Amino acid sequence: MKSIDLAILAAVPEEIDSLCEAIPRSGTVEIAGKEFMLFDFGELSLLIGTTGIGKVNAAIETAALLTCFGPVEVWNIGCAGAYVESGLCVGDVLLTRDWVCGDEGVLLKCGPASMQAIGIPLLARDGITYFDSFPASSFEISRVESTLPNPGRYSFNSFLGIIEPYKPEEYPENECFALNYGRSLTVGMVSGDREVAAKRYGIHNALAENMEGSAIAQVCLRFGAPFLECRGISNVAGVRDKKEWDIRKGVSNCHSVVLNLLNSTIKLNLPAAPFSKE
Repeated sequence: MKSIDLAILAAVPEEIDSLCEAIPRSGTVEIAGKEFMLFDFGELSLLIGTTGIGKVNAAIETAALLTCFGPVEVWNIGCAGAYVESGLCVGDVLLTRDWVCGDEGVLLKCGPASMQAIGIPLLARDGITYFDSFPASSFEISRVESTLPNPGRYSFNSFLGIIEPYKPEEYPENECFALNYGRSLTVGMVSGDREVAAKRYGIHNALAENMEGSAIAQVCLRFGAPFLECRGISNVAGVRDKKEWDIRKGVSNCHSVVLNLLNSTIKLNLPAAPFSKE
């Protein structure tokens, strides 16, 4: 079986289709009953595909591909709903630095308590126990860690395949987006109204919510695989009227950052992702 340097996963095809169109395809491979695409990007061998929506689907496919290929680096991309209090707007991009588990633990009248209330961690690794979140510092170092862009406003230079600091004199306002770093909350049921979203923000202090991130993070940490998550904001958490969503904009800006990171990797000519320290 062909070796893989990097796996890029999304929940549904809409979150990867336009990215796949920008990279030369070299074949396909089946993993746990799902077909994934193989690509050559410079000297990198990429695997790109969808896991299906939700934590269980995401964990199954991530564990299966890491079993097949070893602890290769994994990127999770796609959309997310931003909490109003986060300051993120539709079209902005979030690079997660702390994956919070929103459903695991104990549900009390006063609100949820983490697995610490049960006294059993979700994961123990290298002498560290994880009850409710997985910070980025716990993972093997990503191949792009040294080239991650600073928070700020950016535009995508499609000719160079990179993002550039936003310059009003060169790009119209609707062609820029804010890039930020912070916490993401992973839940089995997304916020159905603004009141629920506000409560979740108050409890977890996350910037946005999604349905797969912490599950993929947990699997990668278990396997000792480097992990990165990049999400474009498609909607405000709790707003279910899709007339107020812009999935295309969220996905497009997410892909701009992903292509920028891929191009940075090629320029650095880095080797394949390191294996676990264990």
